[in-house]
Amino acid sequence: PLADRNKVELLAITALRELADVIAFIVDASEANGFSLASQRHLYEEIKGAFGKEIVAFFNKTDAASRSQMEEAERLFGPGEAISAARREGLDGFLAKIGKAVAENISARAAAAPPRGADKSAADSAGRRHEG
Repeated sequence: PLADRNKVELLAITALRELADVIAFIVDASEANGFSLASQRHLYEEIKGAFGKEIVAFFNKTDAASRSQMEEAERLFGPGEAISAARREGLDGFLAKIGKAVAENISARAAAAPPRGADKSAADSAGRRHEG
């Protein structure tokens, strides 16, 4: 809940709401951050419900995660990209997947937007009808 968030979290929430086209959700597959996979899934669902934006999940710390942790992560989040930021593994795939998702999102918004100048042309036409 928003009431439970600190100032930094609230700033991040505002940035996600106002600026993000796509949200990259990084799961600590090893649970070394002190949050269970179940609690990370709960946060994922909270973000998904609050923002209604595309969310792409990635599994980080896969080098430190056990096989059972990875299986649980995939059960909770579905198939995800495995990365190890510490070992710099999977980062190219991470960047490529996020870049593709952002580009697709921007293209979809551009296709849905009215053509530039369409509002001005309609207003000009309406003004001319009233003048004559």
